[in-house]
Amino acid sequence: MPTFHDEHSLDDSMMDSDISFISEATPHGTELSMVSVAPPVSPTANRNSRDNGRGHGDAGNVVRPAADKALPEVDMGHDEGTEKDGVTKDSSSVSSSSKVRQRKCFWILVTGTIILIAIVAAMLVFLVASGGSGSGSQSAVEVPSEPGNEPTEPGTSPGAPTEPTNPSPEEPTNPAPSPSDTSTTPAPTPSPVTTATDPPNFVPTQAPSAELFSFLAPKLPDGGFSLQFTDSYQSKAFEWLEANHVAGDHTAARVLQRFALASIYYATYSVETPYTIQEIGQGLIFGWIRTDNWVQAQDECTWYGITCNDEGLVEEIDLSKNFLTGQFPPEVVLLKDSLVRLDLFRNNFYNPGEKWNSFIGDLTLLQDLSIGQTGFEYDGIPPFIGQLSNLVDLDVSYALFFGALKPEIFDNLPNLEYLYIGGNSFNTPLPSTFSSLSKLKYFYAEFTDLTGDLSFFKNPDKHPDFYEAWIDQNPEVTGQIPPELAGHSKMASLSLTDLDLFGQIPTQLGDMVELKQLWLFGNRLSGNIPSELAKIEGLVRLELQGNEMTGPMPFEICTTKFLKDKMEILGADCKDKIDCPSQEGECCTCCGDDCSSDKEQLPGNRRLGAATRVKGREESRSRRRLERRDMLEQQFKDPELLKKAVQNKKRRLAFVVRQRELRRKS
Repeated sequence: MPTFHDEHSLDDSMMDSDISFISEATPHGTELSMVSVAPPVSPTANRNSRDNGRGHGDAGNVVRPAADKALPEVDMGHDEGTEKDGVTKDSSSVSSSSKVRQRKCFWILVTGTIILIAIVAAMLVFLVASGGSGSGSQSAVEVPSEPGNEPTEPGTSPGAPTEPTNPSPEEPTNPAPSPSDTSTTPAPTPSPVTTATDPPNFVPTQAPSAELFSFLAPKLPDGGFSLQFTDSYQSKAFEWLEANHVAGDHTAARVLQRFALASIYYATYSVETPYTIQEIGQGLIFGWIRTDNWVQAQDECTWYGITCNDEGLVEEIDLSKNFLTGQFPPEVVLLKDSLVRLDLFRNNFYNPGEKWNSFIGDLTLLQDLSIGQTGFEYDGIPPFIGQLSNLVDLDVSYALFFGALKPEIFDNLPNLEYLYIGGNSFNTPLPSTFSSLSKLKYFYAEFTDLTGDLSFFKNPDKHPDFYEAWIDQNPEVTGQIPPELAGHSKMASLSLTDLDLFGQIPTQLGDMVELKQLWLFGNRLSGNIPSELAKIEGLVRLELQGNEMTGPMPFEICTTKFLKDKMEILGADCKDKIDCPSQEGECCTCCGDDCSSDKEQLPGNRRLGAATRVKGREESRSRRRLERRDMLEQQFKDPELLKKAVQNKKRRLAFVVRQRELRRKS
């Protein structure tokens, strides 16, 4: 490690001697004793004079030896007229006059040289003085690249700890509410619009704590590069961490997770983006709805939405419906060794492209990932999600995933039980790797622009635990209902509405004895309604309206409905195509369009899958699924709501296309 102690001491003494030398060398009279023609001095005196000038910098070593070397050439010890080197007294007068002239020329030359050297020395003194102060200023903004290599300040011993000089922590544009605030946060002043392609203003911070920086920077996704920008969320999180970190009080893992959580806060608290302008309007954003204890000194395990394991490490993050804006930060990967659940459902942050999606693939311990109704945007479902082999629940519904479904998405998810991809736009069939989801129980893919047919139902052995499957509002899905569908013996809820299915309903569906709900409306199904459906004794709901079937409603089905009083809803085209008495106490509960307009037909619990999963942490997810499906049910039944949903999807699609084009141009 370079040391500046002796060097600075030398500079100080050099400055003192140079200043005194300059005062002697000033051309204001005869004070420059070195230049005057003086009586001869003894060699001892000359040597002492030289010794006194040594050790005082370059100026002393240059000036004084020049004069001393010249003096021996002049014979100061002989009188005129004496004989020297064969020259007689007769020529002494001429020789003496010549010597005088030589002496004058010599001393003029020496004097000019001394003055010139004095000027140069003065300039050197000035540069040394100004350079020292400049060096001190520069060291204030240097960021140490490696621990232990930091330069020491003058007057300190090498390796001694130095007190870091840090700026006052910059307050966020919208400071966090007090810990006691557990309700909505007052609307703060909107922050500047940021996008994934807008770099922050380059304003270097002062040097952060060297020890903390050297520990943290190599572990960050960008290697600590963003810490040098004062307006970056990383820099704000670092300043908060410095102010709320006591060395030895937190383990390394705790330091990392506190920084990760602070990054989430500063990156998503009241930050306006093109997506918020699109969805909410410009200048209309506000802070999080709940901020209990966030970015306070309290243990981060007490912060709202955070759950820790027995070791104090973050295990779950649930910030659903909390009005997060900005961009959800990749620094969450600092929690990859403990995080098993990440729930960001229904928020307004905007994460476009690979840069803001790829980090998901590093959270390999995740069992539950919910990013439905958020601004995660990618060309199809991000393939990085396919790296999460421990996933059990995956909800990417109504995000901004517009593009083809890639096979690698489903190729490495052997534990997946719950998959919700509805509300996106894929324009492709389900890839063949979908059959590798051997533990899949709940599958929801409504309103996704799927194409192809229902061939993925033809291999029941591939999905032996299928319990609920809804593939609604995908008019490009065509073909016949495969008879092999009946092989899913555990299926309890099946919805194939508003597709382009044709042909007859397979009689084999009567073998699905566990079936409780069956929706087939809005297709081109023809023929008669099979009486075998009456074998499904537990059938609670059967809706067949909006098809091309004719003939009577089978007596067996009406008996099941009327005599056994188990079927709550039975819908058909009983006004013109199906002979099905619909008077009170008879068979059909609704006919044709009446089934869509009758709001009393709306169920309180259509999603059976959600109702069966109400244990532990699954309870909150189940409530959300019920809520979501109730909303979709209303869309099925209310043409105006369905029209609005279609318009919203078109608007979001236009936004994504526009943003992708801007990114390509930039």
